[in-house]
Amino acid sequence: MPESSYHHEIRFDVPDSKRRGYDAWLQEGVLDWVAHEAVSEFEVYHSEYPEGMAVKFVFSFESARAWTEFTDSDEHETCVARLRTLVDDLEELQWERDGIRLYPADRAGSQRRSDEIETQPEGEMP
Repeated sequence: MPESSYHHEIRFDVPDSKRRGYDAWLQEGVLDWVAHEAVSEFEVYHSEYPEGMAVKFVFSFESARAWTEFTDSDEHETCVARLRTLVDDLEELQWERDGIRLYPADRAGSQRRSDEIETQPEGEMP
């Protein structure tokens, strides 16, 4: 995913039987949607399969406010409503960047020093 902290993901399938309508929709006016002033990045992913393709749009935002501004906008609601008529299994997901601490703090609230870890007897975990 892009480096922004907030993401709105739209996943859907485009069966071959709906491909022509989907392609025409892409050409006719999604630019205002993907170039919305609140969007900091936009990416498209796709995966072909024998009966069509799976697609994922990822809109990225610098703040929760921008994220909400976009998802509540008329442009977004109009484009998603139209897209729902052209594709199958449309799903919208919200993502916020998070992290996993690689070196958890010990009980005293400080990280273990590397020399403490290195002095453990072989085969024993600190």
